[in-house]
Amino acid sequence: MMKGQITIEYVLILVIVLTIVSLVSIPLINYAEDSIKDVGYGVLLANKISKILDAIHTVSVSGCGSRKVLVIPSGFSDLGAGIVINSENITGYYYLQNGSLVYQKAYSYPDYISISCSVSDEGVRFVIERDCSTKRPNNNCEVGV
Repeated sequence: MMKGQITIEYVLILVIVLTIVSLVSIPLINYAEDSIKDVGYGVLLANKISKILDAIHTVSVSGCGSRKVLVIPSGFSDLGAGIVINSENITGYYYLQNGSLVYQKAYSYPDYISISCSVSDEGVRFVIERDCSTKRPNNNCEVGV
């Protein structure tokens, strides 16, 4: 009779320990998973902005009248991520898993660069041109990426 009681006590202690471990570890795993997703989205957005900046640099050094068309596949616009281009800089933004809005660094570009954007089946299409006129182009574009 004593052996059965000891076995039941060990099983009961094991169940209690496993319950406590699961109550502590599952929320930590969920938090870590959300953090990894947030960092991943930030890296993807930075990569897309980097491609735009590379195209701007290529057009900038190619001379007056040069043009480049860049198509960036849409990847996570359903999460509220996007790129905003105005007449002075390029800014990216996305929402964290907890709903907080995060802005990427604003990158400036030369005033003789003209940028237009549109959404196509392949993704977001950017047309980057070096404007030969003396006035600054009116670049206003906001797209989900």
